[in-house]
Amino acid sequence: MSSENHLSSREAFVIRLWKVDEDQRGWRGQIQHVRTGSITHIQEIDDLKKYFKEYIEDEEAEKAGLK
Repeated sequence: MSSENHLSSREAFVIRLWKVDEDQRGWRGQIQHVRTGSITHIQEIDDLKKYFKEYIEDEEAEKAGLK
């Protein structure tokens, strides 16, 4: 794998999280894909894992020509 290909397979995201209420344990947030600018809002911490799992699956499917 060339250095150029290796770098092009990297992605950057900005993750912002905030507490819903000081008396609650809930968190909200957003994930911004730096390259595209797309923003996804999350309602709970588990949504982070779900987002990245789906993102990786979509990327792999696209590389395999399935999308």
